[in-house]
Amino acid sequence: MPHPVPDRPWAYLGIGILEFAGKNFLLLELKLLGVKSSHEVIKKFEEVFANFGSPDLVVSDNVPFSSYEFKQFAECWNFINPHFPQANVLAEKAVDIAKCMLRKVTECKIPLSLASLTTGILLLLELASLQLKCIYNAV
Repeated sequence: MPHPVPDRPWAYLGIGILEFAGKNFLLLELKLLGVKSSHEVIKKFEEVFANFGSPDLVVSDNVPFSSYEFKQFAECWNFINPHFPQANVLAEKAVDIAKCMLRKVTECKIPLSLASLTTGILLLLELASLQLKCIYNAV
């Protein structure tokens, strides 16, 4: 089932965690995670929400987004986080794109700490392009 076209930026987020070279990245500005835990993910969300505000809807896959701690966080920040991983197609596509970009970055021998910044910018551009294509095709 397709999601409605948002009426403002940052209204709907499709998120996920990708694993690359033994490291976990939160697909939300491609934040490097220390560990794949609710607590670590929530810390990264708070950093991003402090800059951009909280969305209305966050669509995610399973762990750690289905945890009690993350549900409490969603309630506190007033966003909906339905547990329906099959609806997260755009985020899964973004994971594939980010992995491809990270492979290219590591081929150039750029450290992953810097790669997350560089790849994050490129990923955001790619996602914007992908979302525009989806919107254009829906019209």
